Amino acid sequence: MYVNIESKQDVLRKQLDEDLKFNKYDSNDLEIYAATFTFQKGYGMAGVILNKKSDGGGVLVTYESNLISKSDQGKQKEKIIKWMKSFKFNNNMKKE
Repeated sequence: MYVNIESKQDVLRKQLDEDLKFNKYDSNDLEIYAATFTFQKGYGMAGVILNKKSDGGGVLVTYESNLISKSDQGKQKEKIIKWMKSFKFNNNMKKE
């Protein structure tokens, strides 16, 4: 699989105007790069979710939560990573 990960991460950095620091999370069929960010009234994560079974397939996502206390951010991060790991790609699409 070839995807320029850095360029996808840069898209999210520019979109959110944040200096995001990405961490890699592996799942069975997915390769996930995710970073946390905060904003005035909340907390969120941005991520690149790649399909390991496809050549170059993937999505960019952001998830924002309003009014999350600092003490709840760890729990929220776990929920968001779990959500990202739940993505399913259609690997049966025929190439034309």
